[in-house]
Amino acid sequence: MGKLCFSGLEVTLVLLFASVSLLAVEARTVRAECPVIPQAERVDCFPEPNASQEKCLERGCCWETSSEANVPWCFFSTSHGYSVVSQSTPDSTPSRANDRQGLMENVCFAVDIEARLTRMDAPTLFGGDIQELNFYAEMQTENRLRLKITDANQARFEVPHEHVQSLTDTPSGPLKYRLELTQNPFGLKVWRTSPERLLFDTTIGPLVFADQYLQLSAKLPSHNIYGLGEHVHQTFRHDTNWKTWPIFTRDAFPNGGTHNLYGHYPYFTCLEDESGQSFGVFLMNSNAMEVTIQPAPAITYRTIGGVLDFYILLGDTPEAVVDEFTKLIGRPFMPPYWSLGFQLSRWDYGSLAEVKKVVERNRQAGLPYVSARNKSRLLALVYKT
Repeated sequence: MGKLCFSGLEVTLVLLFASVSLLAVEARTVRAECPVIPQAERVDCFPEPNASQEKCLERGCCWETSSEANVPWCFFSTSHGYSVVSQSTPDSTPSRANDRQGLMENVCFAVDIEARLTRMDAPTLFGGDIQELNFYAEMQTENRLRLKITDANQARFEVPHEHVQSLTDTPSGPLKYRLELTQNPFGLKVWRTSPERLLFDTTIGPLVFADQYLQLSAKLPSHNIYGLGEHVHQTFRHDTNWKTWPIFTRDAFPNGGTHNLYGHYPYFTCLEDESGQSFGVFLMNSNAMEVTIQPAPAITYRTIGGVLDFYILLGDTPEAVVDEFTKLIGRPFMPPYWSLGFQLSRWDYGSLAEVKKVVERNRQAGLPYVSARNKSRLLALVYKT
Protein backbone atom coordinates (compact mmCIF):
# COMPACT_ATOMS: atom_id res chain seq x y z
CA MET A 1 0.00 0.00 0.00
CA GLY A 2 1.35 3.43 -0.95
CA LYS A 3 1.98 6.18 1.54
CA LEU A 4 -0.38 9.16 1.79
CA CYS A 5 1.29 12.47 1.23
CA PHE A 6 -0.09 15.85 2.39
CA SER A 7 0.92 19.29 1.33
CA GLY A 8 1.77 21.96 3.89
CA LEU A 9 -1.60 23.65 3.31
CA GLU A 10 -3.49 20.40 3.89
CA VAL A 11 -1.64 19.76 7.16
CA THR A 12 -2.44 23.29 8.30
CA LEU A 13 -6.15 22.85 7.51
CA VAL A 14 -6.30 19.51 9.36
CA LEU A 15 -4.72 21.04 12.46
CA LEU A 16 -7.03 24.07 12.27
CA PHE A 17 -10.12 21.83 12.03
CA ALA A 18 -8.98 19.78 15.03
CA SER A 19 -8.41 22.94 17.08
CA VAL A 20 -11.86 24.32 16.24
CA SER A 21 -13.49 20.99 17.17
CA LEU A 22 -11.64 20.95 20.50
CA LEU A 23 -12.74 24.50 21.27
CA ALA A 24 -16.35 23.60 20.44
CA VAL A 25 -16.28 20.69 22.91
CA GLU A 26 -14.78 22.91 25.59
CA ALA A 27 -17.44 25.56 24.94
CA ARG A 28 -20.23 23.04 25.45
CA THR A 29 -18.72 21.82 28.72
CA VAL A 30 -18.93 24.60 31.29
CA ARG A 31 -16.80 24.32 34.38
CA ALA A 32 -19.23 24.12 37.29
CA GLU A 33 -18.59 25.16 40.87
CA CYS A 34 -19.69 21.99 42.63
CA PRO A 35 -20.39 22.20 46.35
CA VAL A 36 -19.60 19.40 48.76
CA ILE A 37 -23.07 18.61 50.08
CA PRO A 38 -24.88 15.57 51.48
CA GLN A 39 -26.55 13.42 48.84
CA ALA A 40 -29.93 14.07 50.46
CA GLU A 41 -29.56 17.77 49.62
CA ARG A 42 -28.78 17.40 45.93
CA VAL A 43 -31.25 19.26 43.70
CA ASP A 44 -31.79 17.39 40.45
CA CYS A 45 -30.43 19.26 37.41
CA PHE A 46 -31.64 16.63 34.92
CA PRO A 47 -35.22 15.73 35.93
CA GLU A 48 -36.06 14.23 32.55
CA PRO A 49 -34.91 10.69 31.53
CA ASN A 50 -31.61 9.66 29.94
CA ALA A 51 -29.18 11.74 31.97
CA SER A 52 -25.51 11.34 31.13
CA GLN A 53 -22.32 12.94 32.30
CA GLU A 54 -21.86 14.75 28.99
CA LYS A 55 -25.40 16.18 29.01
CA CYS A 56 -25.06 17.12 32.66
CA LEU A 57 -21.82 19.02 32.16
CA GLU A 58 -23.29 20.83 29.16
CA ARG A 59 -25.83 22.33 31.58
CA GLY A 60 -23.06 23.52 33.87
CA CYS A 61 -24.12 21.07 36.56
CA CYS A 62 -22.26 18.56 38.72
CA TRP A 63 -21.99 14.84 38.01
CA GLU A 64 -21.30 12.29 40.72
CA THR A 65 -22.60 8.75 40.81
CA SER A 66 -24.23 7.22 43.87
CA SER A 67 -24.96 3.70 45.03
CA GLU A 68 -28.14 4.85 46.77
CA ALA A 69 -31.39 4.48 44.84
CA ASN A 70 -33.08 7.58 43.41
CA VAL A 71 -30.28 9.99 44.35
CA PRO A 72 -29.70 12.29 41.34
CA TRP A 73 -26.31 11.88 39.74
CA CYS A 74 -26.64 15.23 37.97
CA PHE A 75 -27.24 18.05 40.44
CA PHE A 76 -27.05 21.84 40.43
CA SER A 77 -23.82 23.72 40.92
CA THR A 78 -23.54 27.11 42.62
CA SER A 79 -23.19 28.74 39.20
CA HIS A 80 -26.94 28.72 38.48
CA GLY A 81 -29.68 31.06 39.62
CA TYR A 82 -30.20 34.82 39.88
CA SER A 83 -28.53 37.74 41.64
CA VAL A 84 -30.14 40.73 43.35
CA VAL A 85 -29.08 43.95 41.58
CA SER A 86 -31.34 46.38 43.44
CA GLN A 87 -33.84 46.36 46.25
CA SER A 88 -36.18 48.71 48.04
CA THR A 89 -38.51 48.75 51.01
CA PRO A 90 -41.63 50.90 51.53
CA ASP A 91 -39.73 53.34 53.75
CA SER A 92 -36.56 53.69 51.70
CA THR A 93 -35.29 54.55 48.24
CA PRO A 94 -33.89 51.78 46.00
CA SER A 95 -30.44 50.70 47.14
CA ARG A 96 -27.63 48.79 45.49
CA ALA A 97 -27.48 45.17 46.57
CA ASN A 98 -23.93 45.43 47.89
CA ASP A 99 -24.62 48.47 50.13
CA ARG A 100 -24.60 47.46 53.76
CA GLN A 101 -26.93 50.14 55.20
CA GLY A 102 -26.40 48.61 58.63
CA LEU A 103 -27.22 45.09 57.39
CA MET A 104 -25.09 42.05 56.76
CA GLU A 105 -23.11 42.31 53.53
CA ASN A 106 -25.02 39.67 51.59
CA VAL A 107 -28.27 39.50 53.56
CA CYS A 108 -31.24 41.84 53.99
CA PHE A 109 -33.94 41.88 56.68
CA ALA A 110 -37.06 43.99 56.11
CA VAL A 111 -40.81 44.12 56.61
CA ASP A 112 -41.64 44.39 52.89
CA ILE A 113 -39.07 43.93 50.14
CA GLU A 114 -39.05 44.60 46.42
CA ALA A 115 -36.03 43.46 44.43
CA ARG A 116 -34.84 43.25 40.83
CA LEU A 117 -33.09 40.01 39.88
CA THR A 118 -30.85 39.22 36.92
CA ARG A 119 -29.95 35.77 35.72
CA MET A 120 -26.44 34.51 36.43
CA ASP A 121 -24.27 33.55 33.48
CA ALA A 122 -24.94 29.83 33.27
CA PRO A 123 -26.10 27.34 30.61
CA THR A 124 -29.81 26.86 30.09
CA LEU A 125 -31.81 23.78 30.96
CA PHE A 126 -34.56 23.97 28.33
CA GLY A 127 -34.14 27.42 26.75
CA GLY A 128 -36.28 30.53 26.99
CA ASP A 129 -34.72 31.77 30.23
CA ILE A 130 -36.03 35.13 31.43
CA GLN A 131 -33.13 37.43 32.21
CA GLU A 132 -34.78 39.96 34.54
CA LEU A 133 -37.26 39.19 37.32
CA ASN A 134 -39.15 41.10 39.96
CA PHE A 135 -39.38 39.75 43.48
CA TYR A 136 -41.87 41.02 46.01
CA ALA A 137 -42.37 40.02 49.64
CA GLU A 138 -45.55 41.13 51.35
CA MET A 139 -46.05 40.64 55.08
CA GLN A 140 -49.84 40.45 54.92
CA THR A 141 -50.71 39.45 58.50
CA GLU A 142 -48.90 38.32 61.62
CA ASN A 143 -49.16 34.73 60.34
CA ARG A 144 -49.18 35.15 56.55
CA LEU A 145 -46.29 35.96 54.22
CA ARG A 146 -46.55 36.30 50.45
CA LEU A 147 -43.52 35.72 48.16
CA LYS A 148 -43.95 36.48 44.46
CA ILE A 149 -41.50 36.15 41.56
CA THR A 150 -42.42 37.16 38.01
CA ASP A 151 -41.06 38.53 34.73
CA ALA A 152 -39.83 42.10 35.17
CA ASN A 153 -40.69 43.19 31.63
CA GLN A 154 -43.68 41.19 30.43
CA ALA A 155 -46.97 40.23 32.05
CA ARG A 156 -47.55 36.52 32.61
CA PHE A 157 -50.67 34.53 33.38
CA GLU A 158 -51.76 34.69 37.01
CA VAL A 159 -54.60 32.72 38.53
CA PRO A 160 -57.70 34.93 38.91
CA HIS A 161 -59.34 34.46 42.31
CA GLU A 162 -62.16 36.26 44.08
CA HIS A 163 -60.70 35.78 47.56
CA VAL A 164 -56.90 35.72 47.26
CA GLN A 165 -55.97 39.39 47.10
CA SER A 166 -53.33 41.74 48.46
CA LEU A 167 -54.29 43.36 51.75
CA THR A 168 -54.51 47.11 52.27
CA ASP A 169 -53.98 47.02 56.04
CA THR A 170 -50.66 46.39 57.76
CA PRO A 171 -50.31 43.57 60.33
CA SER A 172 -52.03 44.50 63.59
CA GLY A 173 -49.52 42.71 65.81
CA PRO A 174 -45.91 41.51 65.87
CA LEU A 175 -44.94 39.17 63.05
CA LYS A 176 -44.58 35.50 63.91
CA TYR A 177 -41.95 35.16 61.18
CA ARG A 178 -38.85 36.84 59.79
CA LEU A 179 -37.71 36.96 56.17
CA GLU A 180 -34.06 36.84 55.18
CA LEU A 181 -33.01 37.67 51.61
CA THR A 182 -29.70 36.40 50.27
CA GLN A 183 -28.27 38.48 47.44
CA ASN A 184 -25.86 36.37 45.40
CA PRO A 185 -27.14 33.96 44.46
CA PHE A 186 -30.70 35.01 45.23
CA GLY A 187 -32.29 33.00 48.01
CA LEU A 188 -34.96 33.25 50.70
CA LYS A 189 -35.09 32.07 54.30
CA VAL A 190 -38.32 32.25 56.29
CA TRP A 191 -37.83 31.93 60.05
CA ARG A 192 -40.32 31.43 62.86
CA THR A 193 -39.47 34.02 65.49
CA SER A 194 -40.48 32.11 68.64
CA PRO A 195 -38.87 29.74 69.03
CA GLU A 196 -36.45 30.72 66.28
CA ARG A 197 -36.62 28.02 63.64
CA LEU A 198 -35.81 27.99 59.92
CA LEU A 199 -38.97 26.94 58.08
CA PHE A 200 -38.47 27.55 54.35
CA ASP A 201 -34.94 27.82 52.90
CA THR A 202 -34.59 28.20 49.13
CA THR A 203 -30.79 28.48 49.24
CA ILE A 204 -30.64 24.68 48.91
CA GLY A 205 -31.02 25.10 45.14
CA PRO A 206 -31.15 27.77 42.44
CA LEU A 207 -34.16 29.59 41.07
CA VAL A 208 -34.92 28.63 37.45
CA PHE A 209 -37.34 30.90 35.59
CA ALA A 210 -37.85 30.29 31.87
CA ASP A 211 -40.87 30.95 29.70
CA GLN A 212 -42.13 27.38 30.01
CA TYR A 213 -40.12 25.99 32.93
CA LEU A 214 -40.07 27.38 36.47
CA GLN A 215 -38.31 25.66 39.38
CA LEU A 216 -37.76 26.48 43.03
CA SER A 217 -36.55 24.26 45.88
CA ALA A 218 -36.81 24.76 49.63
CA LYS A 219 -35.40 22.94 52.61
CA LEU A 220 -37.95 22.17 55.35
CA PRO A 221 -37.54 21.65 59.13
CA SER A 222 -39.02 18.13 59.33
CA HIS A 223 -40.25 15.10 57.40
CA ASN A 224 -43.82 15.64 58.64
CA ILE A 225 -45.22 16.79 55.30
CA TYR A 226 -48.91 16.41 54.45
CA GLY A 227 -51.02 17.49 51.50
CA LEU A 228 -50.45 18.04 47.75
CA GLY A 229 -52.70 16.39 45.24
CA GLU A 230 -54.91 15.12 43.99
CA HIS A 231 -53.61 11.52 44.05
CA VAL A 232 -54.06 8.24 45.85
CA HIS A 233 -51.64 8.67 48.75
CA GLN A 234 -50.86 5.33 50.39
CA THR A 235 -49.83 7.06 53.63
CA PHE A 236 -51.09 10.24 55.24
CA ARG A 237 -47.55 11.52 55.85
CA HIS A 238 -45.52 11.88 52.67
CA ASP A 239 -42.65 9.60 51.76
CA THR A 240 -39.60 11.89 51.52
CA ASN A 241 -37.37 9.34 49.78
CA TRP A 242 -37.15 11.11 46.41
CA LYS A 243 -40.87 10.88 45.67
CA THR A 244 -42.27 12.92 42.76
CA TRP A 245 -45.96 13.80 42.49
CA PRO A 246 -47.41 15.30 39.30
CA ILE A 247 -50.24 17.82 39.73
CA PHE A 248 -52.62 18.23 36.79
CA THR A 249 -56.40 17.94 36.57
CA ARG A 250 -56.80 14.93 34.28
CA ASP A 251 -60.28 14.00 35.55
CA ALA A 252 -59.15 10.40 36.03
CA PHE A 253 -60.58 7.85 38.44
CA PRO A 254 -58.40 6.65 41.37
CA ASN A 255 -56.11 3.89 40.14
CA GLY A 256 -53.19 4.09 42.53
CA GLY A 257 -49.63 5.13 41.87
CA THR A 258 -48.88 8.78 41.17
CA HIS A 259 -51.67 9.30 38.64
CA ASN A 260 -53.41 12.68 38.63
CA LEU A 261 -57.07 12.63 39.61
CA TYR A 262 -59.66 15.41 39.65
CA GLY A 263 -58.23 18.30 41.69
CA HIS A 264 -55.20 20.59 41.62
CA TYR A 265 -53.92 21.23 45.16
CA PRO A 266 -50.41 22.76 45.33
CA TYR A 267 -50.59 23.11 49.11
CA PHE A 268 -48.90 21.26 51.97
CA THR A 269 -48.75 21.47 55.75
CA CYS A 270 -45.53 20.74 57.65
CA LEU A 271 -45.51 19.89 61.37
CA GLU A 272 -42.28 21.39 62.63
CA ASP A 273 -41.77 19.26 65.75
CA GLU A 274 -43.56 17.48 68.61
CA SER A 275 -44.98 20.77 69.93
CA GLY A 276 -47.55 20.87 67.14
CA GLN A 277 -46.31 24.16 65.70
CA SER A 278 -46.88 24.00 61.95
CA PHE A 279 -46.82 26.01 58.78
CA GLY A 280 -48.43 25.69 55.37
CA VAL A 281 -47.18 26.57 51.90
CA PHE A 282 -49.58 27.40 49.06
CA LEU A 283 -48.37 27.97 45.49
CA MET A 284 -50.89 30.05 43.53
CA ASN A 285 -50.23 28.46 40.14
CA SER A 286 -52.66 26.44 38.01
CA ASN A 287 -50.24 25.17 35.34
CA ALA A 288 -49.23 21.55 35.04
CA MET A 289 -46.50 20.88 37.58
CA GLU A 290 -44.70 18.26 39.59
CA VAL A 291 -43.41 18.30 43.15
CA THR A 292 -40.43 16.28 44.34
CA ILE A 293 -39.91 15.55 48.05
CA GLN A 294 -36.42 14.47 49.08
CA PRO A 295 -34.74 13.30 52.30
CA ALA A 296 -33.02 16.60 53.19
CA PRO A 297 -36.00 17.12 53.87
CA ALA A 298 -36.75 19.45 50.99
CA ILE A 299 -39.33 20.11 48.30
CA THR A 300 -38.85 21.11 44.66
CA TYR A 301 -41.56 22.68 42.51
CA ARG A 302 -41.41 22.43 38.71
CA THR A 303 -44.14 24.04 36.63
CA ILE A 304 -44.51 24.93 32.96
CA GLY A 305 -45.91 28.43 33.17
CA GLY A 306 -47.37 31.31 35.12
CA VAL A 307 -45.55 32.89 38.05
CA LEU A 308 -44.19 31.74 41.40
CA ASP A 309 -46.66 33.13 43.92
CA PHE A 310 -46.21 31.55 47.36
CA TYR A 311 -48.17 32.08 50.55
CA ILE A 312 -46.58 30.85 53.78
CA LEU A 313 -48.95 30.45 56.72
CA LEU A 314 -47.94 29.95 60.36
CA GLY A 315 -49.87 28.48 63.27
CA ASP A 316 -49.36 26.94 66.69
CA THR A 317 -51.32 23.85 65.58
CA PRO A 318 -52.18 22.21 62.24
CA GLU A 319 -55.79 23.32 62.78
CA ALA A 320 -54.63 26.93 63.10
CA VAL A 321 -52.73 26.64 59.81
CA VAL A 322 -55.81 25.24 58.02
CA ASP A 323 -57.80 28.15 59.47
CA GLU A 324 -55.26 30.58 58.00
CA PHE A 325 -55.45 28.77 54.65
CA THR A 326 -59.24 28.91 54.37
CA LYS A 327 -59.13 32.53 55.52
CA LEU A 328 -56.90 33.15 52.48
CA ILE A 329 -58.73 31.17 49.79
CA GLY A 330 -62.29 31.36 51.17
CA ARG A 331 -64.25 29.36 53.71
CA PRO A 332 -66.10 26.17 52.71
CA PHE A 333 -69.63 26.87 51.51
CA MET A 334 -72.76 25.56 53.21
CA PRO A 335 -74.01 22.62 51.10
CA PRO A 336 -77.71 22.42 50.15
CA TYR A 337 -79.80 20.24 52.44
CA TRP A 338 -80.74 17.75 49.72
CA SER A 339 -77.07 17.01 48.96
CA LEU A 340 -76.63 15.46 52.43
CA GLY A 341 -78.93 12.56 51.55
CA PHE A 342 -78.22 9.22 49.87
CA GLN A 343 -76.92 9.55 46.30
CA LEU A 344 -76.00 6.99 43.68
CA SER A 345 -73.40 7.55 40.95
CA ARG A 346 -71.47 5.58 38.37
CA TRP A 347 -69.14 6.21 35.45
CA ASP A 348 -71.66 5.75 32.65
CA TYR A 349 -75.29 4.60 32.70
CA GLY A 350 -75.40 4.69 28.91
CA SER A 351 -78.57 6.76 28.56
CA LEU A 352 -81.06 8.87 30.47
CA ALA A 353 -83.60 6.04 30.13
CA GLU A 354 -81.28 3.73 32.07
CA VAL A 355 -80.89 6.37 34.80
CA LYS A 356 -84.68 6.53 35.16
CA LYS A 357 -84.85 2.73 35.50
CA VAL A 358 -82.30 2.85 38.34
CA VAL A 359 -84.29 5.58 40.08
CA GLU A 360 -87.51 3.55 39.83
CA ARG A 361 -85.87 0.39 41.19
CA ASN A 362 -84.64 2.31 44.25
CA ARG A 363 -88.07 3.86 44.80
CA GLN A 364 -89.74 0.46 44.61
CA ALA A 365 -87.23 -0.88 47.14
CA GLY A 366 -88.18 1.94 49.51
CA LEU A 367 -84.68 3.41 49.72
CA PRO A 368 -84.40 7.08 50.83
CA TYR A 369 -82.96 8.03 47.46
CA VAL A 370 -82.10 11.71 46.86
CA SER A 371 -80.26 11.90 43.52
CA ALA A 372 -78.70 9.89 40.72
CA ARG A 373 -75.49 11.05 39.12
CA ASN A 374 -74.37 10.08 35.66
CA LYS A 375 -70.74 10.95 34.93
CA SER A 376 -69.07 10.16 31.64
CA ARG A 377 -66.72 11.79 29.18
CA LEU A 378 -69.65 13.37 27.35
CA LEU A 379 -72.34 13.75 29.99
CA ALA A 380 -72.50 14.86 33.59
CA LEU A 381 -75.95 15.35 35.09
CA VAL A 382 -77.78 15.23 38.37
CA TYR A 383 -81.25 13.66 38.25
CA LYS A 384 -82.97 14.77 41.45
CA THR A 385 -85.62 12.35 42.62
